[in-house]
Amino acid sequence: LIKADLHRFPKRDISYLRDLVRRFPDTKAAEEGRRKLRAALLAPGSEAIPFEVETVDGKTITLSSLRGKAVLLYFFATWSYPSWRDLKELKKTVDALPRGSCTVIVAACETYVQRPRKFLSSQGISWPLVAEGNKWRNSLALLYDVTSLPYYVLIDKNGMVVTLGTLKVSELAPLLTAAATE
Repeated sequence: LIKADLHRFPKRDISYLRDLVRRFPDTKAAEEGRRKLRAALLAPGSEAIPFEVETVDGKTITLSSLRGKAVLLYFFATWSYPSWRDLKELKKTVDALPRGSCTVIVAACETYVQRPRKFLSSQGISWPLVAEGNKWRNSLALLYDVTSLPYYVLIDKNGMVVTLGTLKVSELAPLLTAAATE
């Protein structure tokens, strides 16, 4: 019932989550509520949620290891046309940034692991890919409570959120450029 209310009354969802965590602290629902609450409190200017993920190439990436660079978390799926409709424009924007100023991490929200890898390769993209085959239960998607695609989380060089959400690349590009060059 709480999940249904969260979708019906989005402005009250934070108070519902806080109440859930407070009233049932040792339950699985409270654990899920804490995760959702942490993501719900994210806003531009807040500290990004730290992460440690493994790419399909077997490399481990942590947010702390990327300090000093802008970081763009790009959530997509090969089956989602809006996810890759503007991919060429995003690639062009990233390629125009000073070398080493930004890291893009792609998180595939789908059941396949190799399919997103092949797709990105066909587009000439070699950004680190986190594809766990868990659809929406991808570790990064869970951390940032991603529920729509494409979803972006732009983090500045100091680990602070610049913007997050489902944006058009034309809206994201100037923010990305500023985060990578300032």
